Amino acid sequence: MTDKLEEIAEQAEKIFLDQITPEGTPLTSLEVPNSSQNGVPLTKDQMVTSFPSKSELALNLSTDHNYLTFMGYIAPIDALDVSNSNTPAIIDPTDPVGENAFRAVAQVDQKGKFKFTKTNAYSGNNGRAAILNNSRGANFLYTAGNAGNGGNPQPDGIIIGAGAQIMDAETRALVAQDPGDPTPVASFNITQLGDAVDKIGKDTNFRGLTIFNDVLYLTKGSGSNGVNTVYFVDTTGTVCTDANGVGLPAASASLPTTALPFDPALLQTKGLDPNNMCILKGFPTALKSATSFPFGLWFANSRTLYVADEGDGDNTYSAATGTYTAAAGQTTAGVNVIEWDGRNDRGAVAANGGYILQVVSGKRTITKKIAIVR
Repeated sequence: MTDKLEEIAEQAEKIFLDQITPEGTPLTSLEVPNSSQNGVPLTKDQMVTSFPSKSELALNLSTDHNYLTFMGYIAPIDALDVSNSNTPAIIDPTDPVGENAFRAVAQVDQKGKFKFTKTNAYSGNNGRAAILNNSRGANFLYTAGNAGNGGNPQPDGIIIGAGAQIMDAETRALVAQDPGDPTPVASFNITQLGDAVDKIGKDTNFRGLTIFNDVLYLTKGSGSNGVNTVYFVDTTGTVCTDANGVGLPAASASLPTTALPFDPALLQTKGLDPNNMCILKGFPTALKSATSFPFGLWFANSRTLYVADEGDGDNTYSAATGTYTAAAGQTTAGVNVIEWDGRNDRGAVAANGGYILQVVSGKRTITKKIAIVR
């Protein structure tokens, strides 16, 4: 191996879907088909993740709530560097990984039956999330991810195969599938904010995605280019343009149903143009943010959007306090403990007896019976 390849070496591993209760009790575990199982040769349907990458395993429900979707790679167990490999149809000559591997979307139903859709998108990097749109006669996938291994300028295929993609959901076996070039569904460029153009194809290094009220939302939370924030796709053409990069979805918006009609002649100078995405109004617009790292996102209702921020990766440890200092400073993150001092609303000590304890957090309400015995 070359020194560079040794630095990025990762290994293909099994995927397990574990079902647990809200209290953490294991219920079931479902292994995604892979080459280590009896009866699963390399010609059979299968998919793996890449350790220690694991960026690709965001879970999403289909629009009809009957299927779970997530992304991975078509490769045998123990294969090296599949998350950095080229896809078969999109070759970056600067990529040091000698093997090619399709990226894929897994779709599983309530009975544990899998279907897979392979794609040439995300060459040199990884797809991170997928949602199946199977409502109102539709049957296609939206995906989010990154492409390229850091080279600059990037080949046209890498630019086309990054960011937000759309593809038909397959019903055929993997061996019968022959995906063509990637089909991007949306694009954003920091020039929409008035900023100077940076590395073409990296402003759409997307991570998470969700759908709400017929609008597709995505997040960007990593990389040294672009804006780490929350985005949405504007299918109306009335909000997000090459001259405007911040806004709110139009009331008449609908989900995209076709690929973005970009101009191939502008790929190396403007990327996928014209642009049809905006930063969701109210979210960060600063370049190379050191404080915003959004990943997963979901809507509770039309007024409440939850965004999971994974932090900056600072793992500085203080031997004096026995804590990781950056994490310890985030007092509202993680698991929190609420203690009741045994007093009522008037501050008086509550009498012995039974009580109903209720904790409200966002949209969730937890109710427990307790007893005071002194």
